[in-house]
Amino acid sequence: MAELLFPSDPAGCEGMAVNIRRLLDEPDDYRRDLYLSLMPRQVVRGETSLRLGYRPLGGGRLMFVITDVTGEVRLKDAVARERNRLACVVAAVREQHDFFAVIDSFADFRESGAGLVAAALDGRVALDRVYRQVHTFKGLFLQLECAFVASALDALETDLAGLGREQAPSLAAVEALVADPAVDAALEKDLAVVRESLGPEFFNRRGEICLGEELADALAALAERLLTRLDELPLGADDQAVLAAARDLRHVPLDKLLSAYPRLVARLAAGRGKLVAPFVVEGDAVPVDPSRFGPLAKSLVHAFRNAVDHGLETPDERTAAGKPETGTVTCRVRAGGGNVTIEVADDGRGVDVEAMRSRAFELELAGAEDLAAMDDAAILELLFRDGFTSRRTVGDLSGRGVGLAAVRAEAERLGGYASVISQPGQGMRLIVTVPLARSPE
Repeated sequence: MAELLFPSDPAGCEGMAVNIRRLLDEPDDYRRDLYLSLMPRQVVRGETSLRLGYRPLGGGRLMFVITDVTGEVRLKDAVARERNRLACVVAAVREQHDFFAVIDSFADFRESGAGLVAAALDGRVALDRVYRQVHTFKGLFLQLECAFVASALDALETDLAGLGREQAPSLAAVEALVADPAVDAALEKDLAVVRESLGPEFFNRRGEICLGEELADALAALAERLLTRLDELPLGADDQAVLAAARDLRHVPLDKLLSAYPRLVARLAAGRGKLVAPFVVEGDAVPVDPSRFGPLAKSLVHAFRNAVDHGLETPDERTAAGKPETGTVTCRVRAGGGNVTIEVADDGRGVDVEAMRSRAFELELAGAEDLAAMDDAAILELLFRDGFTSRRTVGDLSGRGVGLAAVRAEAERLGGYASVISQPGQGMRLIVTVPLARSPE
């Protein structure tokens, strides 16, 4: 029977044969049930899927119940594929701005990948830069339900992580991984799904601006220059208002750049068996230049994913802790003093500082004496360090040790900073503050 079910798999055949012999020879009911649980429940022979059942009959006999479930398996696979296709199309329509922004940003990354590597001082620096970008794009494409490219980026992450374990990864090795055409082919599969459902016109008409993007940019730049010379120009209040409007021609409300995250949180929580209250981005209406603030907004995908994966407890855990079953995640925007502050918070378990201290020692980020001397604030700073993760295994949401480091990098690129405040058992807040105006060049 083992040879019949595993004609081209010697290891599988031998494993089943051994278990059958043990099962038939075992007099103890408990051990017999244990061996029975180790028997395969489904096998594939060629294009045929078979479900296996077993009934011990006594007297050294075992009945095999074999059912052809090929049609059932194919139907489930087809339903899953259609669900993924529909989710991708719905995300493209609902999140058009983010959809095209992510695709364009990713295209820029793919085109500049070799230059990004070449500009690095060594392979380790190049690897860290690329790894952070790949991790961020994977999260963004998962948010947009682009399953093919997200899977390809996850595989690329794994390859980059393997390269990172080498003592001195070479620039050539990093560049070779970045240039892997499998990622582009995977993205094209996702785009083909959208194109097939919505037609090429969906792509042709994207991002239409009546003035044209180049003219809008030119007008905004001209207005910016004129507004910085008001002391030299005899402009009235109305003229200044027109210039301000022209300067902000390409601006969008900051909350629009963050608008997809409430749905992302709800979807991720459902997938983790957690309950989370619906929320919207709250606070001040702050117009921003999407070319400046877009990368920061994209990096915050890590904060929301961490809030669900690390922060919020399961309903049973929350009940045991005396909390409502339903957790909360919030996002607030505040403007003041020439800055804008984005706060992402949850009412989950907070950060276990002592567990972080132990994990940092395991990851060899610092010695035992140094870690013991660090206060809680210094330990929390490790959350922003590349390579630090509290997870010992990599999951689809977290465990790569990249997330909050990417957020801080984007905040610092804009001349700002990022920090965290944690209250054990009550939750964590990520606070990102950046200047609204560009720094003088």
